Amino acid sequence: MKGKEMIRKPLMERKEILEEIWINGKHLESIFYTENGSELWKNVKKLELEGVMAKEKNSHYYPGERRKERIKIKNIKSVDVVIVGYTSIKREISSLGMGLYDENGDLLYIGKVGTGFDEKTMELIKNKLKEVEKPTVKNYENAPDNMIWVLPEIVAEIEYLEKTGRNELRSPSFKRLRDDKEARECLISQLK
Repeated sequence: MKGKEMIRKPLMERKEILEEIWINGKHLESIFYTENGSELWKNVKKLELEGVMAKEKNSHYYPGERRKERIKIKNIKSVDVVIVGYTSIKREISSLGMGLYDENGDLLYIGKVGTGFDEKTMELIKNKLKEVEKPTVKNYENAPDNMIWVLPEIVAEIEYLEKTGRNELRSPSFKRLRDDKEARECLISQLK
């Protein structure tokens, strides 16, 4: 500002300077901040927002660097899904096809998950899968052409950021197998 470097000033000092010169406009808007993190997080959960950036009040800005003074906290959701298939690209099982039952009892494809599992878990899943000729999901056209379909018997807990307009999961990650849950208990109404 006025020829002076701002990035080495503490966060709150930079905010004060920007507040003095800021003009809200059509394409610019001052970003809300608060020191009441607990209340903010309650609202993030309630409004189903993606998350927040938490920054140390006295932190400096270092372009292009990730630093412990500035962390992204994601509002991660969880859902129990039925494994409906798998793909085999880079390894024997590259990703798992996921499904949920709708209110009519139809099994719907909701995307695939390719992260979060270790080799031991993947081997366990592979040994339980029973391949079938035809898709077991109603909306199979939403799945990749290379999906190998299986009997919908195995339940897994999946973490994700949000659902898309087609009820597919954004940024899904495998959490664990759910041997305590029946496939028919995996309902689309779980999605938030």
